[in-house]
Amino acid sequence: MSIVFVNANSGEGYIEVDGNYGDRKNLSLWLNGDELIEHVADRCHKTIVVVNSVGPVDMETWIDHDNIIGVLYSAPLGQFVGEAIAEVLFGEVNPSGKLPFTIAKKKQHYVPIVDKINESKDPQDTFDRDIYLDYRFFDKHNIKPRYEFGYGLSYTTFQVCDLSIIEITSPSEYLAYPEEYLPIFHVIEDDVCDPEDALFPHDDFDPVPGYIYPYLYNENVRTLDENDCFEYPKGYIPDQKSCPPLAGGGLGGNPSLWEVLYQISAEIKNEGKYKGGSITAQGFKGL
Repeated sequence: MSIVFVNANSGEGYIEVDGNYGDRKNLSLWLNGDELIEHVADRCHKTIVVVNSVGPVDMETWIDHDNIIGVLYSAPLGQFVGEAIAEVLFGEVNPSGKLPFTIAKKKQHYVPIVDKINESKDPQDTFDRDIYLDYRFFDKHNIKPRYEFGYGLSYTTFQVCDLSIIEITSPSEYLAYPEEYLPIFHVIEDDVCDPEDALFPHDDFDPVPGYIYPYLYNENVRTLDENDCFEYPKGYIPDQKSCPPLAGGGLGGNPSLWEVLYQISAEIKNEGKYKGGSITAQGFKGL
């Protein structure tokens, strides 16, 4: 038996890996991971693939290979990652994890990766799919993914009974527009301070090392005359927007993405020979 380890990390801003600086901009495995899997699987009749990734990856080039008998997905783990994976593969610990996202069969089924910037140098997502992201997109269009959101195998079996589903809120089809920003208040005092008063006091001042003082360190501070205009950086517009973008409006994005729609309860019984955990419906928000 062979075990192949492949990965796709989030990256670092100062390091380039497979064209990725910082956040990855593709769904592929890094460092020729697909070629490595196929190379080993072609030569070993029992091959297990361990995917260490920060998100979903495209598996279609090798997932149906006859010699691949198992796939273990592991998110970035700590210093005991090797021991943890070994305990799962050799049956010492029963895997109980569930996928927190959907793994699709086609790249176009994912939300498009925004890796291009406009003239203002800001990446923009128009949210043209409204609330139909990840598993909601697949459900709406009746698309069968490779592995659905919440998928996960176990060495034991569970019986689920007495299922109860109570609707809390009717699902909304479109993202709600966020509330407008509060009005901007300008406070102008009659006695405007001289900007030089904000400069760091160099004379007879003994600063404490490591302490950040609320002073300006640039000595070229000056006031603007009435006819002067400030040169803003290219692409910057000083006009304040009245409302946030459709993708915003709350912590974590548009509040519509985080609506609690149903309260689900059930009795779950382990009927197998191995101990194991099973995620409950309470763990899914926005179903």
